[in-house]
Amino acid sequence: MTTAYTPLLGFALPTEGELDGAWGDVVNDNVTSLLDSAIAGYATASVTSANWTLTTTGVGLPNQARMAILIPTGTPGVSRNIVAPSSSKTYIVINQSNASVVLKGAATTGLTILTGTYVLAAWNGSDFVQIGKNGTVTTTSVASANGFAGSVATADTTPEITLSTSITGVLKGNGTALLAATSGTDYAPGTSALTTGIVKSTTSTGALTIATSGTDYAPGTSALATGIVKSATSTGALTIATSGTDYAPGTSALTTGIVKSTTSTGALTIATAGTDYVTPTGTETLTNKTITSRVVASTADTTPVAINSGTTDMATLIYTTAATTVTFSAPSGSPVNGQKLIIRIRTTNVQTLAWNAVFAGGTSTSLPTASSGSSKFDYFGFIYNDTVSKWQLIGTAFGY
Repeated sequence: MTTAYTPLLGFALPTEGELDGAWGDVVNDNVTSLLDSAIAGYATASVTSANWTLTTTGVGLPNQARMAILIPTGTPGVSRNIVAPSSSKTYIVINQSNASVVLKGAATTGLTILTGTYVLAAWNGSDFVQIGKNGTVTTTSVASANGFAGSVATADTTPEITLSTSITGVLKGNGTALLAATSGTDYAPGTSALTTGIVKSTTSTGALTIATSGTDYAPGTSALATGIVKSATSTGALTIATSGTDYAPGTSALTTGIVKSTTSTGALTIATAGTDYVTPTGTETLTNKTITSRVVASTADTTPVAINSGTTDMATLIYTTAATTVTFSAPSGSPVNGQKLIIRIRTTNVQTLAWNAVFAGGTSTSLPTASSGSSKFDYFGFIYNDTVSKWQLIGTAFGY
C-alpha cells in the first residue's frame, strides 16, 4: 500500500500493513517535523524587490506555506503581496518591512497588514481575513454632558466631530466639566459704573476703582516746557532733562553718515568706513570670522529636484525608494559668476541621475549618471560661469 497524505497540510497517513520496519522515518519526517512547523514554525523573506509567493514543495516535504508565522522584511517603499495557497489555513503575519503587505490568494483581494504591525489571519472560504475582532463600530455620536455638546458628520464612515458648549457667558472649568463663571466670585465685575480715569485693582476681591493722581501714578506733564523728560525724584515727578548733563547734545552739526560715540562724555562723531564698520562693497580684511554655509534639505524621495541658488550653498537629498531616475532641474534664483554649489545625495538603492542642460561636465569631470547606493553619501561640486550661463562640475566624491 502507498502512504496517503492529508489534503490541507500534507501530513503522512500510513496505511495498515505498510512501512514494516521503516515507519519511524515517515512519522518523524512527514508527520512530527511538519506538525512542529505548522504549529510554531516561521518563514521570513525580504520583499524589498518583489512580492513573496510562499513555497509549496508538495505533500510530506517542508515548505513556507505550512508555517504558522510569516515575517516579511526589507525596504520596498511600496506595498507588497504575500501570495499563499487559496485553502484553509491560519497565519500570524508580523510585518517588519517599511511598507504595507497584503496576505492573499493567487486571485483574491487579500488582507492588508500595515508596516510595524501584526495580525492573526485565516482563510474564510474565499479570501484571507483578520480574526479575533469583538465587533464593529457602525456609528459615532457626541453625548451632551458636562457643558459640552456637538455634532458628527459622516457618522458611519469617516466621522468628523465638531464640539460646542451649551454654556452662555464666561466659562470656567472645575477639573471635570465646563460651568458658567460667577461675576464677583470667579472674575471682577464690569466697570461701566466707574467715572473716567485710570483704573486700579484695590482689594483682594479684584474690585476696580479709579486711581488717584499723585498717589497711584505721577501727574501729567502739561506744565513742562518742550524737551526731553526725565524723572527727577523718588516721587516720580517729571522735569525737563538738561542737554550735556542728562544726555548727549544733538548732532545737527555732523555731516551725513553713520554716527558713533567716541568719548566718555557721549559726544557723537561720524564713523569711518572700513575702520568702524564693514561696507557692503568695500575691500576689507576680516579675521576670526566664520561664514555659516546655507545647507538646505530637499524633500526626501522627491524628483525632479528643485534647488534655489539664492538660498542654498549645499543641497542635501535622501532617497530610500527602489531604483528610479532622480532628475535635477535648473536651479532657481539669480546666481553670480563664481558662485559655488555642493550637492550631497544619500541613496539606499542605486539611483540613475539625470541633469538639466544648465549643468555641465568637463573633459575630466563628466556629470555622474548613478549614485553609490547602500546608504552611502555622494558629493558633486559645481561653480557658476556667467559667460556661458552654466553650473560647471569641478569635482565628485563617492561612497562615504
